[in-house]
Amino acid sequence: MLAPGLSSERRDQQRRQRDTIKASLGGTRELCARLGLLEGAKPQPGGLVICCPFHGDRNPSCSVRDLDGRVVVHCFSCGAKGDAFSLVAAT
Repeated sequence: MLAPGLSSERRDQQRRQRDTIKASLGGTRELCARLGLLEGAKPQPGGLVICCPFHGDRNPSCSVRDLDGRVVVHCFSCGAKGDAFSLVAAT
């Protein structure tokens, strides 16, 4: 999240840095493989269903999808939502 009191140049710089980091994380399958989350994963159209890293989960209930070039995470069990950064932080 960008700080509200920053100049537009600084905000643009932070957006570019954030986009560069997200691009280096890769897509859904690459990111989940790097984080060791592919065990028990089930493919679905547009992404994967994995065991949720946000809570103790034995059955895959967390959808991880590529949506317009960004990773979107949603757990149908605990209701957690996020992006690639929150997925990395949870593991």
